[in-house]
Amino acid sequence: MVAGRTLEAVKEALAQMGNPAVGYINAAELADFLGCKDYQAGLVQTLTNILSTGEKTDISLKSDILKGRERVIYNPTLTMFAGSTAEWLQGMLPDGSLDGGFIPRFVVAAEHSKKEAGIRPIAHPGRYTSFEQRRSVKDGEARFLEALRNVAQKTALEEGQKPRTMNETSGVNDAEGWYENWYANRFTQFSPVLQAYASRSAGLIRRLAMLMAITREHTNHIEEEDYHFADQVIHHAAERLETAVIPQSKEVKVGWEILRLLPDTQQNLLRTLSGQHGSMWVKRAIQYILESGQAEFVNNHLHKTAQTVKENNGKN
Repeated sequence: MVAGRTLEAVKEALAQMGNPAVGYINAAELADFLGCKDYQAGLVQTLTNILSTGEKTDISLKSDILKGRERVIYNPTLTMFAGSTAEWLQGMLPDGSLDGGFIPRFVVAAEHSKKEAGIRPIAHPGRYTSFEQRRSVKDGEARFLEALRNVAQKTALEEGQKPRTMNETSGVNDAEGWYENWYANRFTQFSPVLQAYASRSAGLIRRLAMLMAITREHTNHIEEEDYHFADQVIHHAAERLETAVIPQSKEVKVGWEILRLLPDTQQNLLRTLSGQHGSMWVKRAIQYILESGQAEFVNNHLHKTAQTVKENNGKN
């Protein structure tokens, strides 16, 4: 685990690890490392460089250079778990965070509605409704931890042993061919505003496939089904990336809220949402979803169009 709550502390910790520098960060908030927008542009670029897993990353300061020394992170492999909000990502990240490769180096798991995701809100999540439920949760936790221990034991390297190489299968189970075909067509699978994510997704999908293979006790090869899993994760993330990271206009944001409430009358929508957003923005949002073909009026009620319903069903 990489210690420190600031990016400077993280860089220092990685530099002191030697070669290779391998670790993970478990952060409650991405803002802990990036702070305010005024000075974070350089920090985002530095973190992007570390996440790029190059042979080395130079983190020397001007004072180091004047003293004739350098600070280098060798062969960094950094995994970062961090939470944030759509509002912070859209308002605080510097321009170019998507095109520059920072956000595309993450698998963004955005959750906008627990109800739509099938998550039941629980008033007291720490309580168990029955002894059977408690036993089921504890048994599941024990099995999960045991599986992690098995993975750690099977992938552990002895001192001086070189890291394993993960190969793709070929022949009947043609993971290599599947990946090559996916790679050639990857740009067609993402919307125009997510082409930067498409460029970086090649590395993400291979990492996800590798992790899937290892959890299936395949410590040296990737099969087609591993790529199928990785492909679904990438698409799940990409579908939500546009609404989570890319700044949207007010009427578009309110339009999404309206779509969740449909079918309903315009009067009810105004009563429900005007207190929070103002009647002007609710009216503009209704006009936006009508003009964009996402909704239509049927018998004085606003309904989602058949195409919108089909797209939502496909995402679910």
